[in-house]
Amino acid sequence: MDSPGMFQEGRRGYDRSQVDAYLAALAAGGPPVGFQGFDTVRRGYDRAEVDAHLAALSGVVPLPSAPPAPADFRGFDTGVRGYDRSQVDAYLAAFAAGGPPAGFQGFDTVRRGYDRAQVDAHLAALHRDLR
Repeated sequence: MDSPGMFQEGRRGYDRSQVDAYLAALAAGGPPVGFQGFDTVRRGYDRAEVDAHLAALSGVVPLPSAPPAPADFRGFDTGVRGYDRSQVDAYLAAFAAGGPPAGFQGFDTVRRGYDRAQVDAHLAALHRDLR
């Protein structure tokens, strides 16, 4: 299940070494423990191709669950400083399960977090759709 050459490289895409390690772990018996998703980097694997490949495997191998998103949602880029990925993911999961979480105070800013402008725009669109 090697991925070199399996996916096209794009201007921005999933971190190739992370995708390769994930697929190697799948081939060895299951997804890596603590998998949080792939970072988006310059010259990474095409996200749509990787997502389609993982979706095709989902009937055979359990994949990490993700909250439903609009069809055109491609995920967030990561940056040197950004929103804590686990907090954003938990918020989106709670949102998908029934709306915005009560008592939400905001996300911590951390190294290698989700792009703040992208998260803010996505959340604004989700909240706009609620009205």
